[in-house]
Amino acid sequence: MSGIYGFAAHRGVPDPRAMLNRMLEGLPSYGPVIEHQWVEPEGHTGFGAIHPVRISQPGQFAQDPSSGMSCVVDGVVYRDTQACQGNPVEPNGAALLLERFLRSGIECLSEISGSFNVAWWDDRAGRLVLANDKLGHRLLFFGHRAGKVVFASMLARVMAAAVLSSEIDVGGLADLLSYGQTLGERTLFEDVRILPPGSVVKYEGGRLHVQQY
Repeated sequence: MSGIYGFAAHRGVPDPRAMLNRMLEGLPSYGPVIEHQWVEPEGHTGFGAIHPVRISQPGQFAQDPSSGMSCVVDGVVYRDTQACQGNPVEPNGAALLLERFLRSGIECLSEISGSFNVAWWDDRAGRLVLANDKLGHRLLFFGHRAGKVVFASMLARVMAAAVLSSEIDVGGLADLLSYGQTLGERTLFEDVRILPPGSVVKYEGGRLHVQQY
């Protein structure tokens, strides 16, 4: 089991590492795993990633100190097949996605192939950007309340942050009972949504905006 998780808060949180640990512990890990956590010093954001040990050098996290940008990724990112030989999988997907984002912003997503979820944090602007691949191969759950946004590859980790309401989404529950799963962006909780395929979430100044690319 692999995935990313994290949060961003307009005014920061008093113990960001504790929040990340709650999210990590919200879902048990089976088998040996590699864990990575990073928090911004002022507590405005934090990222976590988890991968099975069998995945060598997963390239989960990357930073560019000169720009104040950080990136965490889950999944597989492909290099430009015309510029590489042999295995097209980029061993350090986070570094590639960070470099492309610095070059052309969210427009880079339309040029990148793979099966991934990614989060970028711009420390200077106080901006969090979440995105997935064009087809949305991997689920990414997110929610926003009281100036905070939380996200994770697993619903249990989003709820474990103890930021969002646990009020049930009646429509999502009806979908689950009728079809055995929720449909579209809905989940079982009012505050939590699934990022649609080929979409971006921007969080800045306590406000959230979702768009497709």
